[in-house]
Formats: sequence, structure tokens, C-alpha cells
Amino acid sequence: MKNKIYIEERGDLSISEEAISTIVSHTTKGIEGVAGLQHNAYSEIVKFLGGQEHSEAIKMETGHEGLILDLYLRVSYGYRVPDVAVKVQEAIKNALETMLQVSVTSINVHVVGIEYTP
Repeated sequence: MKNKIYIEERGDLSISEEAISTIVSHTTKGIEGVAGLQHNAYSEIVKFLGGQEHSEAIKMETGHEGLILDLYLRVSYGYRVPDVAVKVQEAIKNALETMLQVSVTSINVHVVGIEYTP
């Protein structure tokens, strides 16, 4: 999937799904309370073979009014899950709208686990 943005009088700019996923991944990892993106056997193999860790953790589609994201992550033990989720939503929306001028309709955060690190 490519997201097209019209650049006035200059043509189109296409932004790949991988580029958007990279921004989302880096933004998410910088948020306090996020332990990481979803890990499963498939994503571990992809990462080992040199692929991107976020391949299974970020799903996206283009809706009528903008980008719709589903993000699967783990929260660090001791943090309030709703607070972390809201921070993730705000940070990703701000990053995508600022860096890419992409309209973001919704960011659905799915907490798939709590990670305890002694």
C-alpha cells in the first residue's frame, strides 16, 4: 500500500507502508512505559533474517478521511496501561502529521502483554 500526498503544482509523493511503520516504531519505542512492539515466533524469525521488527506489530489501512493504524505492543510492568496508550496515540499522530503531513483518523492500541524487567 502506498499513501499518496498531493504536493501543490509539483506532482505526487508516495509514502510506503514500510516508511510509515518505521516512523511509528521509532516513535513508540521512545515512549516511557512501552516495553516494545509485539513479538511472536514469526516476527523473531523476520528480525533474525534482517527484516523489520515491526512487521507484525503495526497494521495500517487508508480510510476515507485518513490513515487508520492498529498497533500491538507490550507495556512495562508498573505503568498505567491507559496512560501509556494515550501517550502512544498522541505521539504517533503528532509524528505522522508533522513529518509526513498525513491525516490520521485513528490509532488503535492493542496491549498484548505486560513485561516485567527486574
